Amino acid sequence: MNKESQIPQDNSIFPSANKILKTPTEQIIFNKNWPDGFDYSECRTNIENTKFYVTILLQSSYQDIPDNAVSQINQNLDRYEKLLTQIKSQKFNENFVKSKQSIISNLNISYQHIFSHLSNNIPMTYIKSIVEKNGAINHFEEETKNFQNHISQLRKEYQEHITSIKNINETLTNKINEAEQQISAIKKSRSELTENHISELENILQSDKEKIEETLHNAQTSLEKINADSALKVIRPYSLDFKSASDTHLSSSKIWLTCSIISIVLCLSWGIYCLKSNISVGSDIPLLVNYITSKVIITIILASSLIWCARRYKIALHLHTINLHKANALNSFEAFIAASDSQSVRDAVILQTTQTIFSKENSGYLDIEGNNTSLPALQSALELIAKRANQ
Repeated sequence: MNKESQIPQDNSIFPSANKILKTPTEQIIFNKNWPDGFDYSECRTNIENTKFYVTILLQSSYQDIPDNAVSQINQNLDRYEKLLTQIKSQKFNENFVKSKQSIISNLNISYQHIFSHLSNNIPMTYIKSIVEKNGAINHFEEETKNFQNHISQLRKEYQEHITSIKNINETLTNKINEAEQQISAIKKSRSELTENHISELENILQSDKEKIEETLHNAQTSLEKINADSALKVIRPYSLDFKSASDTHLSSSKIWLTCSIISIVLCLSWGIYCLKSNISVGSDIPLLVNYITSKVIITIILASSLIWCARRYKIALHLHTINLHKANALNSFEAFIAASDSQSVRDAVILQTTQTIFSKENSGYLDIEGNNTSLPALQSALELIAKRANQ
């Protein structure tokens, strides 16, 4: 039987008794604002017994209790009720344990006073009848104890679950932090790897570019050198040919100079002979005509020989000078080709040299106009040079 259900209706003489009985024991000894393990569970028996004796007090014929005893009982009940109120309103702080010990001590004292006054003023036979009448109190206490043990077990299991959850939460937090650190490290490593890879590729590309440019430059230089050598191989025979022709015409000019000198000597001798000869023909006209005619014919022959030899001499000197000029031009062409690295300059030198070779130059020995380039001849020369270069 529940003790709180036994509260009498008329308790105006003991006002604090109603407050003591109305407050559930569980609300007194446990408080959700207190940490686990900090409670007043050791006062359970004290409070339950006090409520039991207060119930007996209210169910007895307390009108027979002397006034001074009623006053003392009320004082003890008031003190006990205030202690219960103090327990319910107590806050957890550094003085909790010390205050708890003081309150428990005062509760025990108040309980002893209440029990003493009740036993002195209420017959024991009545108390026994109440006890027999409420014989289920032991069963209630046992059930209450079992319930309390069950609650303690649930609290313990709850605390274990909370601890396990905290451990799991802490483990998961550590795992998450480790994963984040690994992800950060991977991102950093990947970024560094990407930057290093890009830098390495750029270096490789730059190196390959430099090698390609160097190879291209070497190839271009080699090609230009080959072109220059080819041009020199093509030009050099022409230079020798022109030099040989120049020497030939120089020798020819010397021969014709000798012939011209001989012709001059003959002409002078014939002139002197004609002037010194004194042939008398008299009135013989045919003889005179014959004489004059022979003189004129010989003079014409000698003069023609002199003019022809002199002209051949000038022609030979002219050809010697022209061929020597062309040979010198081709020799200077070799020097220009060797001194220049520019293909455009070399092409210009080749064109100018070709124009020089195939142009009509005025040597001063003949009355001809110079610098008249023969375009068909120039084109033929270029084609001939190209053919020799390709061979």
